[in-house]
Amino acid sequence: MTLVELEYPKIERIEGDDRYAKFACEPLPPGYGTTLGNSLRRVLLSSLPGAAITAARVRGVAHEFSTIPGVKEDVVQIVLNLKQIRLRSFANEPVTLTLEKTGPGDATAADIMTTSEIEIVNPEAKIATLEPDASLWLELTVETGRGFHSADRRDGSAEEQLERFLGAVSLLPRRPPLLHVANSAAALRDRRFGLDLVRPGVYLYGGAPAEWIPGGRPVVSIRARVVSVRTVRRGETVSYHATWTAPRDTIVATLGIGYADGLRRALGLGGQAYVLLRGARCPVVGLVTMDYVMVETGGTAVEVGDVATLVGEADGGRIALDQFAAWSGELQREFLTGLGSRLTRVYE
Repeated sequence: MTLVELEYPKIERIEGDDRYAKFACEPLPPGYGTTLGNSLRRVLLSSLPGAAITAARVRGVAHEFSTIPGVKEDVVQIVLNLKQIRLRSFANEPVTLTLEKTGPGDATAADIMTTSEIEIVNPEAKIATLEPDASLWLELTVETGRGFHSADRRDGSAEEQLERFLGAVSLLPRRPPLLHVANSAAALRDRRFGLDLVRPGVYLYGGAPAEWIPGGRPVVSIRARVVSVRTVRRGETVSYHATWTAPRDTIVATLGIGYADGLRRALGLGGQAYVLLRGARCPVVGLVTMDYVMVETGGTAVEVGDVATLVGEADGGRIALDQFAAWSGELQREFLTGLGSRLTRVYE
């Protein structure tokens, strides 16, 4: 047996401060850097919560295209400057802040009167330039969120987010040529979310973006070959930690796919996961190992070289993407992006 010597990657911080950091991670297997980078990008852009100023009221101003006496910037520019302010919010509800400044001088984020629930990360951010005898009064609303964080729910929050987004766009000097905010769930729930473009994700792979939205046509299949067929006697155990004990004399087939390929180690512990093999549902038994997963075939005649279906359609049966992800205790997107480079990709 040949042992493969693994070299563990090292993560090194190249540069950064309290708001920015650049890291290097090496060495990585071919193609894995892209997989890892895309996963991190998706998490950072769509999953991490944040806080922002979502509304602003200026005393003495009737609409966003007004000017303020003695203030160099017009209201549109002030709103754009407010968008550059970075905050941390420790509140679960919207928080109202105020700014009151008289000239001459610059009004910055440091002039905002905060509460114990709000922290301004960049207090040096400039908001406006005031001439002598000029004054500026702002009322700001700070809220937390994470993009269309509730597009898969029917509680009105996605519609509220859309209205806030369109309200922010209306404050811009000119409308951007293309607007897009909708993921799969938002794109399928209402035409209003479509705007100019949509960004469908898991639905393109046949996944169900929400419980009330049926999955699309299955286009992703995951299959593995049988590499071993063994008889297991009643009372004998299978895989590490002996988590599964054969309740009777039975047959167990080993498939050539494991957690190094993206499967969850505890896939079979819930007693629900199975694969399609020779027209039968064969339950996953024991812990998934690095390179293998074991299934009980029972009375189904199975041979080495047979192909088992983990996700997809076979012999009139079907295992949906969301179903397999639920067995794994993970999101459909999480499962797809976690599939390893060892798996051969076949495009039809």
